[in-house]
Amino acid sequence: MLHPIQILHPTAGGLLIAGIGGLLRVLDEKTGDVVAEWDVAASPAVNTITTTNNTTTTATKKRKVDEDVGVDVKKLKVDDTTKDGSSDAATGNVNTGTTTTTTTTTTSAKSGKKDKRPPGWKAPLNTTNNCVTHVASTRCGKGRWVVVATNEDKSVRVFEVVREDGGKVGLRLESVRQMPKRLCALRVVEEEEEDGVEDGGEGEGEGRKTNVVCADKFGDVYLIPLRYIAEEGANADAVEKVKEKEAEAEAKPKPSTPLEPTPIPTPKIAGGGIITTERNKKAAIKAQNAAMRDSLAKLESKELPFPNKLLLGHVSLLIDVIPATITTINSETNQNKKKKRRYVISADKDEHIRVSRYPDGHVIEGFCLGHTMYVSRLFIPSWDERTLVSGGGDGFLLRWDWVAGRRVQRMELGEYVRKVVEKLGKKGEVVMDVDGDVENGEKKEKEGEFQVCVTGITGFVGRGERRQVVVSVEGLPALFIYADRGEDGYHYTHTIGVSGNVLDVAVIGAQLWVTIDPQSTGYDSPTTTTTAASNRVVEILEAVEGSLDEFTNVTEKSELGERVNGALRVEAEKARIEALKEVFYGAKQLRKFENEHHTFGPEVDAEVERRRREEEAK
Repeated sequence: MLHPIQILHPTAGGLLIAGIGGLLRVLDEKTGDVVAEWDVAASPAVNTITTTNNTTTTATKKRKVDEDVGVDVKKLKVDDTTKDGSSDAATGNVNTGTTTTTTTTTTSAKSGKKDKRPPGWKAPLNTTNNCVTHVASTRCGKGRWVVVATNEDKSVRVFEVVREDGGKVGLRLESVRQMPKRLCALRVVEEEEEDGVEDGGEGEGEGRKTNVVCADKFGDVYLIPLRYIAEEGANADAVEKVKEKEAEAEAKPKPSTPLEPTPIPTPKIAGGGIITTERNKKAAIKAQNAAMRDSLAKLESKELPFPNKLLLGHVSLLIDVIPATITTINSETNQNKKKKRRYVISADKDEHIRVSRYPDGHVIEGFCLGHTMYVSRLFIPSWDERTLVSGGGDGFLLRWDWVAGRRVQRMELGEYVRKVVEKLGKKGEVVMDVDGDVENGEKKEKEGEFQVCVTGITGFVGRGERRQVVVSVEGLPALFIYADRGEDGYHYTHTIGVSGNVLDVAVIGAQLWVTIDPQSTGYDSPTTTTTAASNRVVEILEAVEGSLDEFTNVTEKSELGERVNGALRVEAEKARIEALKEVFYGAKQLRKFENEHHTFGPEVDAEVERRRREEEAK
């Protein structure tokens, strides 16, 4: 069976990075040739004991900085199977022609005793499902730096794209940092310095300060520097200190009442005088509140063994985070000097869209409220920095002026999804029939309705005034196209069918490169005709010359399409693909149960609409 491609990411340097399970494959966009490759399964084994001819020796624990810097060995999952009479470069164990078995030693946090697996033990096939979940890259330096997140080891890896003389391209793994939880979003933020340099050149960012925004599903958003190389032994010492603190905290008796922050004394002005003016009172209250927030942050934060900043937090399950920038003119000076203000927009399971300042994430600028179910995707078009398009599980898209926190337009999606579902005969998940009859003391199961979940919102800019928003829905082999008509707003134009369920969409020049699930069925739309996708993992849709809306499928017609599919075909066992279903189709985890209370519902949606009309009337 062909392995689906869950991620397709184009870089500023003309490369295309594909995430195929745990494999990272890099292609040249123009030729479709494979120029580099990296496999997460090749990460060295950790805390292993190698047994050769009944002689036990401890495997080396020292690892190169460019291989696995900063990985907490307690959380890393690896496959410990080695081959007979071979050199295993992945694990760092050299076998001498005799039978070699690798035994993993784990230490219990409570008892401190070692649990050794018996000699001859072999890990079952595909015990680790560690795979690539997010890919981001820098714009400066022709996409010199690539950031990758993996799920099982909860790690963020930074690669350098090395271009050698003669045109050869390679990936050099510079650092690995393990986060507390699995990531749900990964973004690179490149901040321009005050000197106005637009390109970082060959450096990380000459004229730029580059950070990585890492968000996990538990609601925490961290800010970490792009480049970080720990000194040898420094990271190990930091990890040990963290573990010691955790052990001390567990040993202490838990208080009967919740922890409270350290009380902050009432601020006083210099000289011990009394605050009398309103201005000073406000300043004192502001300082006191800031000190209280810092106290709470120290109380609740989890120390990480590398430089980081807790940017913001959500109480609910976090789903997507994007950086945003607004360009303003400095009115305080006579010069028309443009100034950029940066923000972070986050969306969660409880229908919230929050706008926070960057990097001061504790300052909340406002909310965009109007969704009735979880918000799974956020998108800001490159041609309009004030516009935000959001979508989730409620069957429509919302267009916002996110700076003002005002909803501008509601775009229907559910009715167009329903047409595709009916034509394909798609069925929903099996759910419990709570309103039905009881049989043998148990409720019957029934077939549920197809649940809409927006998995991708992408912008496409063509020639002239062609500006479109491309939307994908989980479990459907179709793309839904909305056109920007300027003052008339966004309008649905048509649906494009492809040969399998859409997993990811990348815009490359005048084309849409779509990764599909080869085990699913295709959809024939009025404008496109599909074929069996059994031997295809990527389809290429090209903008029709002279049209403002249409695309045509050129996968079979172009030599590049065949070459790309050949380069990205990876065979996998059915069990392996089934184990990664949650990576390809994860909307089920976002839906609320019937007994969960929706924070916002139709009444709030009506209230938002009423306020919008009042503002328009004014």
